[in-house]
Amino acid sequence: MFTQFNSDINAKMHFQIFKMLLLASNTVCLFLYAFMHFIFFDFPVEVADEVIILAKLVVVASSFALLISILIALADVVDFFILRRKKIEIPNYPKTVSVAIVAIVLMLYACKQPMNSGIKKDVHTGPSVSYSCMEPAKTF
Repeated sequence: MFTQFNSDINAKMHFQIFKMLLLASNTVCLFLYAFMHFIFFDFPVEVADEVIILAKLVVVASSFALLISILIALADVVDFFILRRKKIEIPNYPKTVSVAIVAIVLMLYACKQPMNSGIKKDVHTGPSVSYSCMEPAKTF
């Protein structure tokens, strides 16, 4: 099926790729579901739980196929704009980009929380816990 595709992929071909990926991912999903039931045949099966599990598996497999086809479409769009960039002059502002990168780095660094560290002791039983970064809720 991929032999008919060339560098110009249109919407119909993207839809064909999506259908092919959807079929393949859902087939693999159902095969793995059946294989797990074959391995764990002695476990009790509740129909409501199995329907929920199967629905979640199909949703994950379908979203995986959708993600891959979106990535293919984005790659095609990027390829189109790279080829068109030779014809369209895009202004380049290196100072503005460098100032924006420094501002983003400073904003992300400012979000850093202070480090918590200390010792927590349970007064009833006696054990103590030393911690760094994350304070425990209880001392066992």
